[in-house]
Amino acid sequence: MLKDQLTVTGTHVGDGNAKNISIGFKPRRVTVFNETDAMKWIWTDTMAAGKGFKTVTVGTQTFEAANGISHYAGTEAGNTEGFTLGTGVNIAAKTLHWIAER
Repeated sequence: MLKDQLTVTGTHVGDGNAKNISIGFKPRRVTVFNETDAMKWIWTDTMAAGKGFKTVTVGTQTFEAANGISHYAGTEAGNTEGFTLGTGVNIAAKTLHWIAER
């Protein structure tokens, strides 16, 4: 994970489950790139949990109504705030790159 004052970036391989990503702040915008299938999701803090705009290879955009991206409040176990990638984004065996912005 690479972190500066305004953004945090990271990469991981999806596993098909919802994934909480702790970054130390509540992001205002999260962009996720699926390198394997050339798809992109964008979520902003003005959207409801689990939503997001999805763009596929041919440029078609759809609104992800569920299992998209959400704010993650952290836990008492020491995980800090961040975001959750739902099962519609954290697709198994896909390489995902993400950018979270303050």
